[in-house]
Amino acid sequence: PSTGSAEIYDPKTGTWCPTASMTSPRSGVVSSLLSNGTVLVFGQSDTGFSGQIYDPKTGTWGPTGPSLPTGFSVMGGATILNDGRVFIGAIDDVNAVPYLPLMRGVTFDPATGAWTLSNHFGYLQGWLRGNTATLLSTGQVLMAGGLVSHDNWQSGTYVFNPITNQVDSGPGMSVERGDLFAVALRNGKGLVAGGFGLNALNNYIGLSSADVIDPTNGLSTPTGPMTTTRVHATGALLPNGQVLVAGGWNQRLDPVVLASAELYTPIDFQFSGFFPPLHNLPTFNRAEAGDEVDLKFTLSGNQGVLIFASGYPKSVPIDCDTTAILGAGEAAIATGSSLSYKAANDRYQYHWRTDPSWRGTCRQFVMRLTDGSEHSANFRFKKKGGKEHNDRD
Repeated sequence: PSTGSAEIYDPKTGTWCPTASMTSPRSGVVSSLLSNGTVLVFGQSDTGFSGQIYDPKTGTWGPTGPSLPTGFSVMGGATILNDGRVFIGAIDDVNAVPYLPLMRGVTFDPATGAWTLSNHFGYLQGWLRGNTATLLSTGQVLMAGGLVSHDNWQSGTYVFNPITNQVDSGPGMSVERGDLFAVALRNGKGLVAGGFGLNALNNYIGLSSADVIDPTNGLSTPTGPMTTTRVHATGALLPNGQVLVAGGWNQRLDPVVLASAELYTPIDFQFSGFFPPLHNLPTFNRAEAGDEVDLKFTLSGNQGVLIFASGYPKSVPIDCDTTAILGAGEAAIATGSSLSYKAANDRYQYHWRTDPSWRGTCRQFVMRLTDGSEHSANFRFKKKGGKEHNDRD
């Protein structure tokens, strides 16, 4: 049964003490600390999904609180935005087609008591639970994962922009996962890890894998796995930029509740840009098809030679006038291509062997690193001894 009771935790003494109860019992509770020091609590009560505000100075609850608009229910946690509003991922049954409720973002302004609806960003084929909603350092909200129907976890993410009040699809995770945890990193990206997934036999399995999501550049990059599978774990960003991960349980059947904890150290390379004579975007570099090109750069120290994400670097064909990408491209790891590092001048050098068949075309060299960042350079190729295609920058 639902409960209306509440308790206060004192981190100085490590003890709990009871405080005043809410006016109505609530289940599925989510809470957020407001900018004025009060706490907004949402949950399902007998009268619908509603909230109350707790004042820790007086130890009392307000007599009434905000309620979601009629026909809406919550599908994710409440997230406090930088402007003080509260964002909630919601299910819209009012504007849905039969059996297909809409997913929609709603924001609540504690100062005015007003609700604002975002665009709808998809149909929900069943229900959604076990997803996350995380405020990134960019001010955006990253929503990731969740169970969308029986035995159907999702690998997708969504990104809410509080300025435009729009929710858009974000970069997909490497695997489907639900009951995961997410942490905002200092570089504007989000770490998503653990949770439930499904194996080839459609059995639930705990996950130890992790991804770094970069909504700004639309990139999702697998990163180092945790030391054990964790479901319903919690993570927190530490002042030094590391992430503390603790607790959870290891699997669905006969689960073991975990007391262990571990630290994640984000990879955050300081890319310098490509050094001359190479030109950085948007300027084109001129080369002869079949020649070897040296791309030099620094990452502020020796980061080892395993700096490239899987499948990278690669080159893709582009339009010589508009630079529009014309195809998927291929890995730039032909025979003779190699990476080296020189400590004397703190420089990496990628020796890229180009293909003679590229004569008269333009290509983009794409270098995605294991920190999720991506760096590119454009090239015009001519046949050896011949003229370049459209010889102008």
